[in-house]
Amino acid sequence: MRRKTAKSFKMPHTYVIIFGMVLLTALLANIVPAGEFTRVLDEASGKMVVVADSFHYLPKTGCSLFEIFTSIKLGFSDGSQIIFFIVFAYAFVYMLLKNGTFDAVVGAVLRKIGTRVHLLIPICMIAFGVLGSTIGLFEETYGLLPIFISIAIALGFDAIVGGSIVYIAVAVGFAAATINPFTIGIAQEVSQVPLFSGLGYRVLCFFVFMGISILYVWRYAEKVRKHPETSILAGEQLNFREVGTKEELMKVGELCLKHDILIVSDEIHFDLILPGHEHTVFASLSKELSDRMIVCTSVSKTFNLAGMQCSNIVISNPDLRAAYKATMSCYINGHLNIMAYEAATLAYRHCEGWLDELLELLETNRKTAVDFFAEHFPKAIVSPLEGTYLLWVDLRVYFTDQNEQEEFMTKKALLFLDEGYLFGEEGSGFERINLACPTSLLKESLMRLAAAYQNNPAAA
Repeated sequence: MRRKTAKSFKMPHTYVIIFGMVLLTALLANIVPAGEFTRVLDEASGKMVVVADSFHYLPKTGCSLFEIFTSIKLGFSDGSQIIFFIVFAYAFVYMLLKNGTFDAVVGAVLRKIGTRVHLLIPICMIAFGVLGSTIGLFEETYGLLPIFISIAIALGFDAIVGGSIVYIAVAVGFAAATINPFTIGIAQEVSQVPLFSGLGYRVLCFFVFMGISILYVWRYAEKVRKHPETSILAGEQLNFREVGTKEELMKVGELCLKHDILIVSDEIHFDLILPGHEHTVFASLSKELSDRMIVCTSVSKTFNLAGMQCSNIVISNPDLRAAYKATMSCYINGHLNIMAYEAATLAYRHCEGWLDELLELLETNRKTAVDFFAEHFPKAIVSPLEGTYLLWVDLRVYFTDQNEQEEFMTKKALLFLDEGYLFGEEGSGFERINLACPTSLLKESLMRLAAAYQNNPAAA
């Protein structure tokens, strides 16, 4: 049975919502009686305190039309301290994420835990909870979900455990905030109470809520580890190749529908499918899936136009599309330049022949690389390539040390490839080769690799 869809609603622009709140406040100022408590200086603490039973009404002054607009400026002036603090806090979080400090800390914690899997849940959840409670970390952690899901599965848990370690922890930390400038800071500034007062009570709440959350996730994790059949995802086996079949995609789709999950389908390489394989647009499987899906494509990968910064977001659901547009309208980089429009138009209308030739070249280069490694590095493992132009090769049997391998590639073979460790520790010993180049250049580079290895004193 098809679900009934709600009537289309277009979210107003952020500025419209804010100005509407200003107008509502001005209206209430002319209706709601004004009053105040008497405040006196407490000599012991040096702070202004409220005198008990001192509330009294004030003459109604209301708010004029001119004051509606001047109040915006006055509001920025009066709240300048907290505004600066929020901007500073956000910049600090952004810096930690951008320079890799946050990822490095997470990696160090995981390495310290090692095989002591029972420590993973409390240590990581407390860490994420503290960050959410103090500096307001929340959606920034979503990029860590795939990492922790993989770790949890490898340790004998399920994907729910990995996701919960990140999501539940930051959600509880954000809700039970201690010094979060985005919540506590704003609220206390508005209410004119000392900044971050009542800290002890909020710290207590944080530990209580976090303790309950850790216990909940821990009990579920132990149950799944001892009895895998009790997992919510029991029986859901998703084994993918590079190019998913309709059956595989439908399996994912059914799982997302079952748990009411919004799907973001990144199909940026969908034009670069090698012979013998076929790409299936995820949204084409059913209207129900399409209505809860965001499809991402780009002309940049297909036609080598990365510098144009042109990408496509396809959202068939009108409500979802309206929400996306409302969000993007808040950012100045949400629109393309005229050159990007023209480049995309020319590429899609007149460059089909070029794309056909590119696919032939990629297939030729793939075969060339596979044959080369089979002849010169027979113990190397070349990953099957079904799409894109990036070929992965496992050379761990030939090099025992990643630093040695990189030095050999750059200084002896004079090859500057993407070293596997750049994508995580599990990629150490791998090389990523870009096949989108002339076949003659690829052959020359590979033969240089073979010659360098033969002349290497450490060669087996």
